[in-house]
Amino acid sequence: MSKDFKRRDSSKLKRLGDKWRRPKSRRNWTRVKARGRPRIVEKGYRTPKSSRGRIDGKLPVLIHSINELEKINSQDNIVIIGGDVGAKKRKLIVEECNKRGIKVYNL
Repeated sequence: MSKDFKRRDSSKLKRLGDKWRRPKSRRNWTRVKARGRPRIVEKGYRTPKSSRGRIDGKLPVLIHSINELEKINSQDNIVIIGGDVGAKKRKLIVEECNKRGIKVYNL
């Protein structure tokens, strides 16, 4: 969820966090969309289809081995190394990405 949409009283009570919850009470000023109050989630705020799910304008690809790098285009894709990849293998993947000019998102 975007940082623009905040739960009511989340700035006052830390335990609520930044997660969005729809205001439901009858006299809630956020729900009524009163001036100067936080914005409410509506369909008009959605991002364009062409840019959804992209990181820096590139499609993310999950990688677990060096062999999977052969299928990747450096202009269109960005690499995310899997969480179950160990330190040695991760280092080899990063070196290979640097050679090919592919950007790695999670280092």
